[in-house]
Amino acid sequence: MLLGSVTTPGEALYQNPDPTAATSSAPVMTAGTGCYLSSTNTIHSSLVGTVSTVSSPDGSSTTINVTSAKHEHTLSQIIEVGHIILGRVTRLTDRQATVLILKSNNSPLTTPNSGVIRTEDVTSLTTDSIDVTLAYRLGDVLLARVISLGDSRQFFLSTAEDELGVVDANCMESGRAMVPCSYKEMMCPVTKVKETRKVARPE
Repeated sequence: MLLGSVTTPGEALYQNPDPTAATSSAPVMTAGTGCYLSSTNTIHSSLVGTVSTVSSPDGSSTTINVTSAKHEHTLSQIIEVGHIILGRVTRLTDRQATVLILKSNNSPLTTPNSGVIRTEDVTSLTTDSIDVTLAYRLGDVLLARVISLGDSRQFFLSTAEDELGVVDANCMESGRAMVPCSYKEMMCPVTKVKETRKVARPE
């Protein structure tokens, strides 16, 4: 548990010591606002928010709280031109990909947003026409840069930079996680099948 950090629903915040075990020096904490206690005596977050603790006046107990970031003016709610986003491909045509934006500048979003990658924004290579379905697949996780606020809250995204593109993808044949083998292909380590992608170059 890192105080002041942004947490997401279901994330484990603190593991209480086993009450049946020998005496432990670890403190026992209680679940407060925005938290719940699981059957394993672990405190989890129930929402997206900021972690904090409150001690009782006599110092005998400590409560963990998660404060909702819904109405806070933080980076976790702001997507701006120039930001790097992490998103998942949810819809494809040969001309554009629709992306569910999960993080912006490495901060989780309290409310999911969507963006689109148009054919001209897939790669920096000069070409008249790129089939977007050869660069991404449904379910792919990718990094992209926000290049325009677009319209109707649908951001325009780009993976043209070498460091941007698909970072996580499953093989369509085996369902296994693939590994990059070039800037435009990923390979299943089990079947050795290769699939085309616009691959993000590791930093």
